[in-house]
Amino acid sequence: MDDDTFRKLCNLIKEGNEQSCEEMIKLFEPLIYKNCYINGKFSKDCYQELSIKLLKCINEFNFKDKNNVLKYLDLHS
Repeated sequence: MDDDTFRKLCNLIKEGNEQSCEEMIKLFEPLIYKNCYINGKFSKDCYQELSIKLLKCINEFNFKDKNNVLKYLDLHS
């Protein structure tokens, strides 16, 4: 995913588009899953909390201050 597409997806999330929220969670799903194991067991509650936190952070992030969001996040397509 390129930076422009990522920005558009984030803007749709900020507008309340549920499909875009689901798409973003799928994009970050490997990272979310990786952080949801507590004592070797997968925590559904943790998955839900991290998914909500991801969307909250997107809503609060000021994209105007960053030239290349994906580079800023150190993500690669």
